[in-house]
Amino acid sequence: MNLLSESLRLQREDGGIHPPDLHRRDIVAFCNRLEFLTETGTITAHTRSKAVRNVALVLTRIRTLGLTHPGQPMASLRTDFRLRRDDTPDEPEGTEGTEASKDLPDVVMRHLCDHLDELQQFISRAVRVGTELLMEHGLHDPTIR
Repeated sequence: MNLLSESLRLQREDGGIHPPDLHRRDIVAFCNRLEFLTETGTITAHTRSKAVRNVALVLTRIRTLGLTHPGQPMASLRTDFRLRRDDTPDEPEGTEGTEASKDLPDVVMRHLCDHLDELQQFISRAVRVGTELLMEHGLHDPTIR
């Protein structure tokens, strides 16, 4: 999020502090800036990939949690201020599949996705959000095998 914030500060007259004024073009400018920073060696390809994925996750969570609904803190955030699948760069060479053996099987992931509402209803919203975060990022505890 720091890289997105930096991009908005550098590329917008208002510094990106007015959510209603943020557009798709700001996301495109952010992605282009990350590509430039990678090409100049300022950040690594892995950092670029991770930054795009993390920003996409945060923007998705803002919407998932209802923070863009009327009366909520991000109600004025435009629907086009989001990252698309094609905005996400490929994983850098040598990093693909390194965590694949720790992934849950697709059938389990589908089941979890299909039942997130029930998880929230029977346990709590916090457990649902935590589960979604773990599903998105994985559990990176070296003590778990």
